[in-house]
Amino acid sequence: MENAISEKINDALAKLDLEVDKLNMFDCLDGGESRQLTYSAPEPFAGALEVLRRAAVSLTKGQIDSIELRPYQLGFDAYPEDKAMLGITMFDRKSIFVFTDRATSKGAQFRVLAHELAHAIGGIIRQEDGANRTTWDKAGGEIYAEAVAFVVSHSIGLDTSYISAPYAKCWAMGSFMRPSKQDVIEASEKIIQAMIGVRDER
Repeated sequence: MENAISEKINDALAKLDLEVDKLNMFDCLDGGESRQLTYSAPEPFAGALEVLRRAAVSLTKGQIDSIELRPYQLGFDAYPEDKAMLGITMFDRKSIFVFTDRATSKGAQFRVLAHELAHAIGGIIRQEDGANRTTWDKAGGEIYAEAVAFVVSHSIGLDTSYISAPYAKCWAMGSFMRPSKQDVIEASEKIIQAMIGVRDER
């Protein structure tokens, strides 16, 4: 089982690398474009979003107690300048928020939640390991989270390369401290294994 998961993760990362390499510096997404593309995500398997929600709470060890789907809004609390926020992880509230509206598919919500869950897991791993971990900058953190979201989506047959590749490409141009491939693999494995556990309980 673990070997099969590792193969899927490596296949997904190779696919994402190929998609990113096809792009040039002008293939970036602004916030509005990101929202529009997110709307068009195909539907995942029935119940996939709920499986990921339950896996997220179990994985975050009490540091995240709530996964909330909220109506889309311009800006959010302490981040009013962010006009196209699709999701946010807030440890002080023990919550992950995914912003949605009637145009947003379940597949879109799944990808955003996987992205935010990657941020949460990355933060927890770093708290636990401390100095044993290399750090990354804001841009590197976004590359990491989107790569994990792509891999997790890919594991259920959901192709998000149309948004994940340009998203990663844009952040890569401003990143000087990037995550390692192993960081992405570790978080992806945690999420996929947790989803399998939740699914098998049903």
